[in-house]
Formats: sequence, C-alpha cells, structure tokens
Amino acid sequence: MLGANTNCSFANKSNSNELQFFFSANASAADSLAKATVLANESLDTTAAEVGWAPGMRYLIIKNPGTVTAEFELVVVEAV
Repeated sequence: MLGANTNCSFANKSNSNELQFFFSANASAADSLAKATVLANESLDTTAAEVGWAPGMRYLIIKNPGTVTAEFELVVVEAV
C-alpha cells in the first residue's frame, strides 16, 4: 500500500524535455506545489510525500512542460 514514506523513483527517458511528476486527488490537475522535476536523461529517487502524496491522492500526474514528445518509464511495484 502506498504511504507517505514509500520510495518512488522517477526516470525521464527524454533527450530534451524535463518532466514533472506529482500526485493529485483529481485527474485534471494542471500543477502542484509538491512535485518532482526530472531533467532529460536523469532520474530521481524520493518519497511519495515529497511529490504530493497524501490519503485521497489517487492519480499520478506526469506533466510535460516542453514542446516536444517526452518519454518516461513507470514501474508500479504494488498498487492497492
């Protein structure tokens, strides 16, 4: 079960775009104050709480603020 201290790894496979990852209570959220910004060809390890997770946050939003296609990898180890 996902909790505040759950380790999260975010990998940006894009060659040119940064990606932003954050949790949200609704699927249409455009932004969040708590998010992980991952530059092109980099990855980031953090906790779920640091990217905005709290009880009721059911969606992981991946935001591409750039103008070109970006690639990312999402691996879900366990979802409840």
